[in-house]
Amino acid sequence: MKIFHSIFRKCLARWRRLPELEPLEFPPELYRNVSGTLGARGENIAAWYVENVLGLKILQRNAEIHFPDLNNRVHGELDIIAKDGNMIVFVEVRTRRYISAEYGGAETTILTTKQFHVTHAANLWLRKNHISPLIPVRFDVAAVVLGQNNPTIKYYFNAFHWQEMDAPW
Repeated sequence: MKIFHSIFRKCLARWRRLPELEPLEFPPELYRNVSGTLGARGENIAAWYVENVLGLKILQRNAEIHFPDLNNRVHGELDIIAKDGNMIVFVEVRTRRYISAEYGGAETTILTTKQFHVTHAANLWLRKNHISPLIPVRFDVAAVVLGQNNPTIKYYFNAFHWQEMDAPW
């Protein structure tokens, strides 16, 4: 486990994070008494944050990506696809109920394999939607912790790049 954490800390060191602000008050309807999974509640919070705090325009949520040559089965899902000016932003949302001393925050679950799957799915989404390869693309991470009272979010800009990614296997 210590090896995992040291590798992950090196990855986090290159992520650019927003400076800490005063705690945000999220609308309670985003996370209280909402049917659905923990992940769905976290995605609601992240989508609200992306639209209302960062000012991005959400193009699509929960975009399922299919391989046309493998019986059209679901290959992956892109949590939030947004537009920042002329840039397409893919936001990977990770949610936890609480931060664990042993396992860390929600962002600790985005390893090289997950980054590869997200960038591959993004590439397929861009091709499917006929978006020019000249349009800039960014991969962000939203780490949501629901906690006891009010949720918290850590937002990482430019968390990873697909140019750096090779198949991890």
